[in-house]
Amino acid sequence: MELRTIVAPAPTLLVQYSYGDNSKVEGVLASETLLLDTGADTIKHEGIVFGCVHHEDNPDSALRKVPGLVGLGRDPLSLVKQIGSSIDGKFAYCLPPY
Repeated sequence: MELRTIVAPAPTLLVQYSYGDNSKVEGVLASETLLLDTGADTIKHEGIVFGCVHHEDNPDSALRKVPGLVGLGRDPLSLVKQIGSSIDGKFAYCLPPY
């Protein structure tokens, strides 16, 4: 994986991100406050970096219209890595039927 920053007027940060399967995305990065409701409490995470994709180049035509992505790996920009300290590195998710 490779993250490449493209020069753009502030405050926009344009990026290109390449994956191991030769797919690429282009878009903008921003940071925001993320609120997670645990049922008993709300956990506030400030400065979470997220991206909005404006263009994708994916050799797999079945994946070209994916509405969004979330990083669940160990990459520094993944959601799990960014909130890891407050969740003791534990994270679970459910995949609905496709």
